[in-house]
Amino acid sequence: MTGMTDKNSNMLAKIGITIGKGNKLELDEDALKQADISSLKTVFTGYNSFVSKISQKATGISNAANRASATYTNNGTYSKTDASLTSSKIDKEV
Repeated sequence: MTGMTDKNSNMLAKIGITIGKGNKLELDEDALKQADISSLKTVFTGYNSFVSKISQKATGISNAANRASATYTNNGTYSKTDASLTSSKIDKEV
């Protein structure tokens, strides 16, 4: 997700959001208050918005983690076949 944020850093900066130390997002409240509505909509609303894309990525990662954890048995072992299938699925989704 940091790559996606980097790619959108100029758009985010227009509304007062910058990437700080440790890839944490930082907010300039004054810049946010002064941002034009079009820029805010581009970031926050709609299927193709930055926030929507980040949400889709997070959901994909969460789903892949849930599938991966399901490959473990009650004894704490897992199937190598299941792990390789999950790994290729993660690569496709992320």
